[in-house]
Amino acid sequence: MVLAVNGYNESREKVAKFVKNKQLSQKMLLQGGGVGRRLYGVQGFPTSFLVDASGRVSDRSVGFAPFLAKKEEAKIEKALAAHEKALAAQALEPVDRSLDPKPTRTK
Repeated sequence: MVLAVNGYNESREKVAKFVKNKQLSQKMLLQGGGVGRRLYGVQGFPTSFLVDASGRVSDRSVGFAPFLAKKEEAKIEKALAAHEKALAAQALEPVDRSLDPKPTRTK
């Protein structure tokens, strides 16, 4: 999931106009200026965070330029692969429903 946070505490109308003009598709959170600076040390825009499967910030990037796109994309792909691996490790064994109306776990 990609979320954007408006870091300037601008009005909903102003942010909506920006989102429309830039044709952004991700959700935009409002009133993030103080929170971003205070809790996450945001000093420049854009600041991007990757959050791992356990909810921890695993990477942080400040700024953006087109020549950095491949590097950022590789970070995201690596994070997604780690997330998929974590989900697979949590997978439960299949439930055998053939003999008992109450589900039991197979071994």
